[in-house]
Amino acid sequence: MDRYRQIVELSEDCVKELDLAGTVVAINDNGLKLFRAQQPSDMLGRKWKALWPLATQSLVEHALSAALRGEKAGFEASALDGQGMLRDWRVRVGPLRDDGRIIGVLAVSSDVTARNAALAAADVLGAAFDAKADEAGALLANAATREATLINTLRESQSRLLATNLAYQELEVRHFQVSQGRDFAVAAQRAAELIAEHAQKGEAVGQLLAGVVHDLNNFLHSATTAIDLVMASGELGPKNTGLLTVAEAALEQGAEMSQRLIGFARQHPYRPEAVELAAMVTKMEPLLHQAVGQGIELVVDPGDSTCCAMVDRNTLERALLNLVVNARDACTSGDTIRVTTGHRVVPGDDSCTARVPGSYLTLCVSDTGCGMSEEVMARVFEVYFTTKPPGEGSGLGLPQVHSAVRQAGGFVTITSAPGEGAKFELALPRVMGESAK
Repeated sequence: MDRYRQIVELSEDCVKELDLAGTVVAINDNGLKLFRAQQPSDMLGRKWKALWPLATQSLVEHALSAALRGEKAGFEASALDGQGMLRDWRVRVGPLRDDGRIIGVLAVSSDVTARNAALAAADVLGAAFDAKADEAGALLANAATREATLINTLRESQSRLLATNLAYQELEVRHFQVSQGRDFAVAAQRAAELIAEHAQKGEAVGQLLAGVVHDLNNFLHSATTAIDLVMASGELGPKNTGLLTVAEAALEQGAEMSQRLIGFARQHPYRPEAVELAAMVTKMEPLLHQAVGQGIELVVDPGDSTCCAMVDRNTLERALLNLVVNARDACTSGDTIRVTTGHRVVPGDDSCTARVPGSYLTLCVSDTGCGMSEEVMARVFEVYFTTKPPGEGSGLGLPQVHSAVRQAGGFVTITSAPGEGAKFELALPRVMGESAK
């Protein structure tokens, strides 16, 4: 039996031995790690059925009954792990025999949370990207045409530019930057194609892709026009130097926009750092305006600098973008979305036991949109729950926001009513003293 125990310990799945009454009597080390149990007693000695939600317990009973009859059974269901996170499991159950007699039940569980989330996100984001692909392709084709025209013009003007070697070198630098700008546009399209492989980034990047590529196209057009004017003049006086400065600024803006899009599409490990919320909101304001679009007013009031919150910057930025996109979807023309930062203190006698007493920094997103009922507010953090029509929402955005705040040791407060808008307040523990550096 020691040999088989060693084989079980090598399994990457959660392998449990149950007695005939359905009680957990043994579990491998990897099983404890997958379940994120604090200690073996969290699992051992407990009824296996009690570890599952009520809605799933009938599946568990069916599988146990089949095993006791000498049959194999399996099912997929969701359950909370030892840290309170909802995870998806694929379970196989079979009888455990000794000399042909059934002495117990063997249950093997595989964590398929990441697989299921990726499949759901791929379906939603794939549909969104297909709808924007033709528009983005046309914009990129126009950029390539203008690039080819610029190259031809530079070649035709080479004889005039040779009169001043410095001017020729300066224009070559600008030409190279325009070429890089085209590459940025291609990188933006490739980043969008990878969205489906990164479910935790949510649907926000896909919704912003067309707008970002459009703005990038405008920046490159400004640069191309300015350089054309310089080449047509045949000289580099103060006026033309100013035009080249305009071209350089436009190219830098295009590059920054593309890099921000690519950064949102990459997969980042969770790396907490001291983040100043007011500075983060100020830096993200152009991107938030792009997400909101026309017809809805966005008011950003970053407030005073009250450093800092210990949180993963990329995760918090995606959470803020998700909240603003959700607020936009709940609003109509003439409504207002407001983003603010602040601070609050949870006293030691707070009746809400889920909140640790202390000083917190807050990040609030409120809107004057349609609001939510109490039933909807009670479910907004459930994975895959959405009130949007099919194909327009994955039900992953708000659960990711909630997970990001909980991971940082904070909490989320929601205030809303039908027809009265909604307010999401993210409270993050404030870093004091030397740890804020």
